[in-house]
Amino acid sequence: MEEKNNQNNISKVRIWTENQKNKNTNPNIFNSLVYGFKSLFNPMSTKYRAKEVLFDSIIYELSRFGAPIPREYNTPESMEKIRREYSGDASLFEFGCYLFFQIDLWCFRNNKEEWRRTTLNYLTNQFLSLFKEILNIENIEQIFANRLDLYTRAIQGKLTWTSLVGRNKDDVKNDDKKVFDILHFYLTQLILKTANNTVPKIYEFDKDGHFLLGSLALDAVRIALIFSEITNWEVTMLPACIESIKNSMIIEIK
Repeated sequence: MEEKNNQNNISKVRIWTENQKNKNTNPNIFNSLVYGFKSLFNPMSTKYRAKEVLFDSIIYELSRFGAPIPREYNTPESMEKIRREYSGDASLFEFGCYLFFQIDLWCFRNNKEEWRRTTLNYLTNQFLSLFKEILNIENIEQIFANRLDLYTRAIQGKLTWTSLVGRNKDDVKNDDKKVFDILHFYLTQLILKTANNTVPKIYEFDKDGHFLLGSLALDAVRIALIFSEITNWEVTMLPACIESIKNSMIIEIK
């Protein structure tokens, strides 16, 4: 039986982000990552403060994944019920692992090794520390490494389950759209396993057949909704996150 967090879907991460927002002297940073950091820091800002606010902002935007939709949007209750199942901190952790993989990949592709070694290392440690306390997972570093290994092997076409989404090794390597297909496929499966804040664990993705088979037995609406949530977030928030990272790099140079 999967272990569940005692608080179910009451998100401590969202509470944490609101507390950070209230502490911040310039809350505009939390309204949109697109605003960037250049207008929010004076020349005397320290490198540490730039990293700190960048981390707060990334977690705030992460917390928007699966967040409740305002009533005025008239979302059907059946859809909201599904969204609530995957709005807990366990789901946010899985999405956070994916987000940090994408940031790391961006650093690699853009030759940002120094920033990757220093600032990204700081952000990663802060992310793991936050979720380790909130989810009470002792081996969270190993789970994080397990997810990074999954996504790395997925984009290299090295996972046997790639064929389930109609992709072969060359497809995955040579087409960005197909890369996103396979990454979103695996991320969807991982989030499906966090229903009602079920605690993440390490998976042997090539050996654990039940890892996918159990999830694939769920109804198509549930899978489609989560896949849509992932895609919408990535299209809007990932570019904004990268833009803020670029702006924070300018601050760190000062």
